[in-house]
Amino acid sequence: MGSDWLASASGDAPVCTYELDEGAGRGCEEGCLNRSLGATLATAVIDCGRKGVGVIALEDAAEGCLVGEYVGELLGRQDAQLRSQLYRDARHSCMMQINNDAVIDATRIGGRMRFVNHSCDPNCQVEKWCVRGQERCGLFVIANKLGKTGRQ
Repeated sequence: MGSDWLASASGDAPVCTYELDEGAGRGCEEGCLNRSLGATLATAVIDCGRKGVGVIALEDAAEGCLVGEYVGELLGRQDAQLRSQLYRDARHSCMMQINNDAVIDATRIGGRMRFVNHSCDPNCQVEKWCVRGQERCGLFVIANKLGKTGRQ
């Protein structure tokens, strides 16, 4: 399956086109949008009662701010169905369907973003970004809804 993660709302992933000079000691210039996947919002994992755990912001967040990268095992449809059966009796699992044929399973192996809780009125969205030729999933603040420190 490679590293196909998730299509953004427009269906296009921002692509880094910056060419590094041979022997350059740094990466892209400040204007490269993909630099966003390197600096994330300060967050903490907290107890959320019956929801299990969740992620809160430890600083104010502006629209478009990267909260973090969603990482885990990339599974095909059949493997994801088998894994779902394994988790059937578990209280919580961290599986994100990213298209008809792929799921990111962060239940066993994943980062902090696996603890972000679902909302019918979301303050973040997942976007696919192409960084150094690899597609990656970032969780970004939308419409400045996250706003203040301490929001989940």
